[in-house]
Amino acid sequence: MTAAVFAADAIAVGSPAGRRISLQHAVVTFLLIEVALLFLCGIAPRFYLEAFGASAVTQEQFEAQLEAAAIGVVVYLICARLYPVYSPSLILDARLNIKRLILVVVATFSTLVAIAAANKTTQNYSRLWFHVWAISALELLLLARLCGVMWVKGKLQRGACIFRALSIGLGARPLTNEQLLLYSSNQTRTVRCYTLAATADIEALAATIRNEGVDQVYISAPWNLMPDLARKITKLRFLAVDIFLYCDEDRLRGEVLNVRDLGAGLAFQAGFCPIAGWDRLTKRVEDIVASLLGLALTSPLLALTAIAIRLESPGPIFFRQTREGLNGTHFELLKFRSMHADKTDPHATKQTSQNDDRVTRVGRIIRRLSIDELPQLFNVLEGSMSLVGPRPHALRTRAEGRALEEVVDYYASRHRVKSGITGWAQVNGLRGELDSIEKLKARVDHDLYYIQNWSIWFDIKIMMRTASLVLFDRKAY
Repeated sequence: MTAAVFAADAIAVGSPAGRRISLQHAVVTFLLIEVALLFLCGIAPRFYLEAFGASAVTQEQFEAQLEAAAIGVVVYLICARLYPVYSPSLILDARLNIKRLILVVVATFSTLVAIAAANKTTQNYSRLWFHVWAISALELLLLARLCGVMWVKGKLQRGACIFRALSIGLGARPLTNEQLLLYSSNQTRTVRCYTLAATADIEALAATIRNEGVDQVYISAPWNLMPDLARKITKLRFLAVDIFLYCDEDRLRGEVLNVRDLGAGLAFQAGFCPIAGWDRLTKRVEDIVASLLGLALTSPLLALTAIAIRLESPGPIFFRQTREGLNGTHFELLKFRSMHADKTDPHATKQTSQNDDRVTRVGRIIRRLSIDELPQLFNVLEGSMSLVGPRPHALRTRAEGRALEEVVDYYASRHRVKSGITGWAQVNGLRGELDSIEKLKARVDHDLYYIQNWSIWFDIKIMMRTASLVLFDRKAY
């Protein structure tokens, strides 16, 4: 086997950096601690409530509380199973776990109330005891989970790992230890790093994988080698390791390649609908409610702006321009007219620049405060746009004289969701004139990040940051 080993990227098996942290063991530990805390919170109030003026708990009442605490543990375990808070793959996502943990605890105590009401035993329990149990359990479970996650992440930062990886390069540079640490949030560390001359050399590494205790294998290669590579790693597939074929090519940016069985063959999913099902309905409800609220609050401003535009210069109040939206469909975008009517550019053959002489005095004010964008709330209400999403560009927009699709191969990936009045790129300072390829690429990359990480909370975050930029964004002109 002809292979060059990059010792700087290798980690000795016996070193502290090579020691694994088992996510399964972490999950079991979290489960035992949190269940114990839930149970203890149910019986502990007996020993301190009297200090707050509560009547002494009789032995019979204490036994009833003991029974309720045991039932509470069972209900909690069922709720935790239905809405998983002990998933090894997600256990280190503190934000997601806290949200789920709150829902599970609320569901647990709501179920206990329903059970007591159904059995007509609510009078057997003190309301003060129940509320103390619920509140203290929620607080302690959240605290325990945060401490547990911080402890595991601290271990990872100090050199431990969850996965040991073998990094291989075939016609491309292998991923370095630093890259894998960055991409995996310190969970994956490189045991050995190889660059190989031929695909056949990969299967000779099976012994290394077994001896080094490797969990994951990353094979970096050009896209044109992927089909041949997928066929020739048969021996590695017989090992209990995760194998990732890695390709870093711009034309694949924003794509998803999932493989699943379909009848007697395999199906490769090369694209996906990022917002579907209930998520699509939720986002539509968000758009309708927010656009109606926005129109109601800004109606006086809309009326004053319309009057100012009409008084300053002849021509229509609104500027209509064809833009490209969801799935590349065309729609008519509404804006307040900010240019002299005879100088408007429906096809955006020339982008608006700072101190553009085509812009009117009213136009400069409404563009500076983004008031010219407000009519797009009607586009949102109609359904051709969304409140938050990638900003649509005019059809003839150019960057350094070239069509946007020619400059960035994966530009069209941003059309997998509806265009937005504001977006992740805009709140990160990427707005205004597209006068360079670097600006366009940065804007598209931010749009794809939004698409891949969409959530209602993400939308709210973007809207809040947009509101703060209305008065202070120097790139609005």
